[in-house]
Amino acid sequence: MRRVTMLLVAALLVVSIVPSTTFADDPVPRKSPLDGTGDGSITVPDRPMTSAELAALKQKEQVAARVGELLADKRARRISGQQLAEKLRQLRREVTGSDGDVGVTSAWYELGVYGVLQSRDGTTYCNNYCGPASTYAILKYQGKSYAQAQIADNEGTGPCGSYGTCFGRIQDTLNGWGTQTYARYNPASSSDYVNHLVLDLSVYSMAIENIVRPWVNADVHLDKYTSAYTSGHYVVSRGYQDVYGPYLSYSDSVRDGTVDTVGQHWWDPNTFYQCLAAQSTGNGTDGCGAWYHCLW
Repeated sequence: MRRVTMLLVAALLVVSIVPSTTFADDPVPRKSPLDGTGDGSITVPDRPMTSAELAALKQKEQVAARVGELLADKRARRISGQQLAEKLRQLRREVTGSDGDVGVTSAWYELGVYGVLQSRDGTTYCNNYCGPASTYAILKYQGKSYAQAQIADNEGTGPCGSYGTCFGRIQDTLNGWGTQTYARYNPASSSDYVNHLVLDLSVYSMAIENIVRPWVNADVHLDKYTSAYTSGHYVVSRGYQDVYGPYLSYSDSVRDGTVDTVGQHWWDPNTFYQCLAAQSTGNGTDGCGAWYHCLW
């Protein structure tokens, strides 16, 4: 497992997990209350994506192919880093109409998605609040101010220490309360995931919310986790660089007395993807409906 300590790192987002073999976001039947009480009185499976979400996904898929070609050209040294940066700027202008910067260099992208401890009241750790904490960080980056308790109620997350959050309800919150349109997505490979990550960072200025398995085995795990952490957990990808790497940057939110992952982590993209892919088990068997890996 490769890891690196970066000097130019911003604090990162946080997400959640439980130090045992059973986790708050395991693929088991869960309740998603709509009334904001957090009592689990109503079961709501993930809904089909809306026409706007499907249109956003279709556009992104088309643009992602072009980003993948540019990255392949950069890796093969057919274009320079400076040329890649300019081509991504052109793509950003073409797709979004924005002429904003796409990164300090062509090979280093970071969004200011800062993390918080997953908590309903801001101080008490809640092991099932990785979904609300991740959503909080993304919405705050967009300039939206909602408490984790508000987000948890809207996402149908259970009381502190109980059941977790359905992916579709996270998508509803991001799209209903935020400024960007998120679609559900399952990447086909590590390179496919990196293509989509660089696209979101450089063209759309969007972070990706993921559900991962923090520990797969001794060689495949996220930073600081042990074999006790083997079930679903939400984290946010918010950076990528291939100056010293490649490495991707993700934010995490666990501080449970056993591990402290709150903040930013730079990690090997292939290892991260394996943790992502490992969380595909249980597809179609949980109370949330179909299983997805990412909101991007």
